[in-house]
Amino acid sequence: MSFGYQVLGFGSGGAGEVVAATGGTISAILSSTYNMHVFTSGGTFNTGGYTTFDFLVVAGGGSGGPNAYAGGGGAGGAIYFTSETLTAATDYTVVVGAGADPQGITGSDSRFGSYTLVKGGGGGGAYGGGHSSWTRGLTGGSGGGSGAGSWSYSGSSGGYGTADQGNNGGAAWGQGDSSYGGGGGGKGGAATGSYGNIGGTGFDGTLIFGTGVGDSGHFASGGSGSKGSNHAGVVTSPIGGGGNGGSMAGGSTLAQAGADGTGGGGGNGQGAGSDGGDGIVIVRYAL
Repeated sequence: MSFGYQVLGFGSGGAGEVVAATGGTISAILSSTYNMHVFTSGGTFNTGGYTTFDFLVVAGGGSGGPNAYAGGGGAGGAIYFTSETLTAATDYTVVVGAGADPQGITGSDSRFGSYTLVKGGGGGGAYGGGHSSWTRGLTGGSGGGSGAGSWSYSGSSGGYGTADQGNNGGAAWGQGDSSYGGGGGGKGGAATGSYGNIGGTGFDGTLIFGTGVGDSGHFASGGSGSKGSNHAGVVTSPIGGGGNGGSMAGGSTLAQAGADGTGGGGGNGQGAGSDGGDGIVIVRYAL
């Protein structure tokens, strides 16, 4: 029979005190029952005297497509690992993927130690310009939304997400000035809306990490696609850092970038895409 254990320190802290884990930005959460280590860039996590951990790994989000009626970026892939046994007093390398630069580019991957590589979100597809021309969003952790053709045509689907990391982007709808670009997929679901133009839902980590990280404790929602000049206003993405989509109508409805530290996909609007959000790695353990 095997038993979990904690390595005890005998230095200045006195006998019986557990050796502290190190790395990232450290805080006590959930009524100080857990410690949380947050990495918004690469680094090293040392387990100290602890051996049982939960960790969330989120890759960088894809950016919105490069022109009018283009798709939103897919969220960076996200995996939540629970009750994993790590070796005490050991370093683990943390890689945090960057969000993609515009336009329609896939985000960078994230990783914790030798665990599964978490893939960056797919970039949004471009507007095709022809009556039956469209560009599928790129494959990624979650897939990017497809760009529309110019008239009476919708793409067959958005970019494909990766199993257990995210979901598919939305298919665009081409109808002249009433066109919609597809939304990017999110960790919690594929793109939604009547025309598939709203980014997919993200990962709710509020009961695990609280509300002080990510987008009020949510991560990896998809960026929304743009809409044509017959439809003014914003296409609002779900909570989780995905960027809102904009409109080709006059006004200030530009695309919104994905939020850093969430892996949210970038939105598309006013003929341009926006950046995907940088990823994040969070480690927690019981005190």
